[in-house]
Amino acid sequence: MRIEMHGDIQTTPDYWDCECSNYYIHKASVDHCIECDSYRGDSADSRVDEVESGENFADEGSDPC
Repeated sequence: MRIEMHGDIQTTPDYWDCECSNYYIHKASVDHCIECDSYRGDSADSRVDEVESGENFADEGSDPC
């Protein structure tokens, strides 16, 4: 996983966050969240600690947003 530092926060361009309140982490290969209509290019990279926790992955959630 690629890691970038922003102050004391680590993010990764390998994942991004949509606007959903749950299951908001998407792989970088996914360009669009159909649940909240967010696009990869307009969204923030995911925080490394959230990716490593394994929670809130859009592909794994049973409930949308």
